[in-house]
Amino acid sequence: LRIVVLPFENLGSPEEAYFAAGMSEEITSRLANVRNLAVTSRTTATQYDRKGKTVEQIGKDLRVGYVLEGSVRWDRSGGGPGRVRITPQLIRVVDDTHLWSERYDRMLPDIFAIQGDVADGVVRALNLALAPAESTALRQLPTHDLQAYDLYLRALELEKRSEEPSAFAQQIKLAGEAVDRDPQFAEALALLARARLMNYWLYYDRRESELESARVEAERAVAL
Repeated sequence: LRIVVLPFENLGSPEEAYFAAGMSEEITSRLANVRNLAVTSRTTATQYDRKGKTVEQIGKDLRVGYVLEGSVRWDRSGGGPGRVRITPQLIRVVDDTHLWSERYDRMLPDIFAIQGDVADGVVRALNLALAPAESTALRQLPTHDLQAYDLYLRALELEKRSEEPSAFAQQIKLAGEAVDRDPQFAEALALLARARLMNYWLYYDRRESELESARVEAERAVAL
């Protein structure tokens, strides 16, 4: 089975687009742990221009049998961390049928549980049997620090937007702050290493110390 998770639509303010983008990418990562499910890479999914295209055309272009799309709204009007509403829907390409949809309306601290619920809903709708390790991976917490996670999502969004020196500098800053808050945050470590390596590769910062830092961070991420 082949599936693509298209970028979720941001129904909140433009400043929160990074959060909606992060939700679809996190769900992609969770589904990628299912051995009987081939998941289109996040790079292909985010760069694909779906404007004006039918589900049938999307399936043909990306060679997938299923499409997961949805919307995200982060409501912070009441103060505090706010509430998050995520509405995913799974569509079968061959007959444009909605196999599953749901609406999750919870407090922000429940965001990882929501991501796990969405991934689990997709797996159940596709009637896929999971090994114990796969079930665990669907529910894995990347970090217990919500502020570190927010910093990580902001850095992740910058990775897609620009290859300007200032973007890499900001990405390294944000990912570094996320790692400072949670040294066990493997995804943030990997992102920090990638940012340093690209910064080096594009000749923006050719210090050997940066290359060594990237190596250490990448090895820590793999170990975690």
